[in-house]
Amino acid sequence: MIKKHKSVRESFDEFIEESKKKFWAVIVIITIFMFIPDFVDKIKWYIDHIPKMIDLIDMKKDVDVDKIIYVYTTNERTPLRENADAKAKKLLWLLIDTKLRIINDIPRWYEVEYTNEDGIAITGWVAKRSVEIGD
Repeated sequence: MIKKHKSVRESFDEFIEESKKKFWAVIVIITIFMFIPDFVDKIKWYIDHIPKMIDLIDMKKDVDVDKIIYVYTTNERTPLRENADAKAKKLLWLLIDTKLRIINDIPRWYEVEYTNEDGIAITGWVAKRSVEIGD
């Protein structure tokens, strides 16, 4: 009996099909070793941080009027920005000695609430170098 040789194309297709079967096994093994430890670490992180987040949320609900901190602008014009970034969109310009209530404090920025003449509260960000803490 004469054995018929496969064409290059047939041999290549057969190789690809066999590789796919082997490749999926390798992917499963890599997934097990790579993502399961990360998954466990993420769960631990969330378990540690969820109570802290809940405390922060509760703290914002129970704001003590005596603990509210205000800042005052120190420049002739201070931009109130949409985000804590010098390139962020300017919501409006604040004049010198404008009173702002601090909502959040991160390095170099305060998230503040500004109440305009009409009593409308506007929330935005100001650079810490542009304000001084007041009463």
